[in-house]
Amino acid sequence: MAAEEHLFESASPRRVPITLTHVQYDEGDLLGMVLAWFSLLPIFILVGFVTLITFRRDLHTCCFLAGIVANEGINFVLKHVIKAPRPSNTIYTHSLFVEYGMPSSHAQFMSCFATYLVLFFFIRTKMLYLWKGLLSCLVIAAMVMVFISRLLRGVYNS
Repeated sequence: MAAEEHLFESASPRRVPITLTHVQYDEGDLLGMVLAWFSLLPIFILVGFVTLITFRRDLHTCCFLAGIVANEGINFVLKHVIKAPRPSNTIYTHSLFVEYGMPSSHAQFMSCFATYLVLFFFIRTKMLYLWKGLLSCLVIAAMVMVFISRLLRGVYNS
């Protein structure tokens, strides 16, 4: 048994975590590190929400956050209805709690966030259409990067 574990460890690259998170990437893999940081984008967005609500006390931002929280609730229910397992090579398969894979919380969060922002840009703002289009492309690109990061890092089956 110990010999099999030793062979497994030597065959695969060493996984390095981003400090204070469970997000890991292969040591020396620059693309993996960038994708790992993109996986943390939903956390950064939530911190931004809390900051905005704390300092602005804007009802619109509170409702936006409530929609994101409701989306996470829907994701939780879907995960426990579908019960799709994660690949066996992830750290989540060895954790103390049951965490199903499909649908991806990160991907669903970013889809909800990006959809809302694109609609907000085109319906509620008075910017030039060029800026609306550029900002929408930026938000959609961030969403796609989160999707790609989850797949390429092996958190989900492709």
